[in-house]
Amino acid sequence: MKQFIFGYGSLISAEARNQTSSSQEVIQARVNGYRRFWSGFPLYGWAPLGVRLSAEAACNGALIGVTEEQIEAFDSREVSYVRKLIEHEQIELLEDTNLGDASVWLYAPTEPMRPSMQSPILQSYVDVAVTGCLDYSEEFAREFVETTRNWEAPWRNDRANPEYSRSLKVVERAGEIDRLLEELLPEAYANRFTT
Repeated sequence: MKQFIFGYGSLISAEARNQTSSSQEVIQARVNGYRRFWSGFPLYGWAPLGVRLSAEAACNGALIGVTEEQIEAFDSREVSYVRKLIEHEQIELLEDTNLGDASVWLYAPTEPMRPSMQSPILQSYVDVAVTGCLDYSEEFAREFVETTRNWEAPWRNDRANPEYSRSLKVVERAGEIDRLLEELLPEAYANRFTT
């Protein structure tokens, strides 16, 4: 049976997800009933993205076709997350395709926390996720930013010395990313700090 993982953060980026496993099939989608947010994780020392159930919310991302072996690789990558099955009724496909009877999974944090100075949002992680969205369209990237919560949390601008392990080798779209963030999140963007 076909299986997909719904990537709503770094997995939207082909460069980042291919560091774990490549997929021949990737579909733009939106999942209803989940809220995306920055979640503190002191063990990492930075804040990854997470999702939680929220009836009125939705988040966009990428459905990534995977084999059993690839699912095992992603399970190993997402060690602080639990893999959950998504109902087909929750999924809006943003491309003209059909999932058939495929199983669709997402990873949700087991113990979500608020980001803090000990586990801040990292610009290098933001760059990965927003670049992945911009690869689809600016509208897709705007939706990502607008539907993600906790941007007001501590946010470290580490672009010059990336701390995120799957950071982009080169942030080719830095200007586009900064323009979008400054427009949509003026206060949070202005309050980023560098250490």
